[in-house]
Amino acid sequence: MSPIGDREIPPGVGIFKLIEQEFIYRGARLLFAYVFELIQALPKPVSTACGVLGFCLYLTNYTLITFRILSSQDIPFFVINIFGAGLVLVSLVQDFNLGSFMIQVFWICLGVIAIVVRVKSRAAWRREVHRAPLSPALGAPHSR
Repeated sequence: MSPIGDREIPPGVGIFKLIEQEFIYRGARLLFAYVFELIQALPKPVSTACGVLGFCLYLTNYTLITFRILSSQDIPFFVINIFGAGLVLVSLVQDFNLGSFMIQVFWICLGVIAIVVRVKSRAAWRREVHRAPLSPALGAPHSR
């Protein structure tokens, strides 16, 4: 094994693959640090406005569900929740509250998981529909 940075290269792993992974890891860390610094530099009124806007998105989302304009099974429901939670998280950078932070992170994770599950199930349904033969009752040509 030969060292690269502070890690060893496992046998059978290409050096280029390891370098690629290292660049992605470091790039993600730098991007996160840059975004965090930008959010931290926001003036307090802007940060507070982000939190209020996130709250408004939550209220709008649940109002749309209450009046059956939106279903809680639809992807837009989860997208609105993710954006609302993200905006509240922005406001928490200025005035941190652990309980609120944990709730927002939970909503974001749950929303992302729900979207992935729905997208995968729709894709599987579409594959199944295109694969299934049509019956004569549904208008498929029948043999004579």
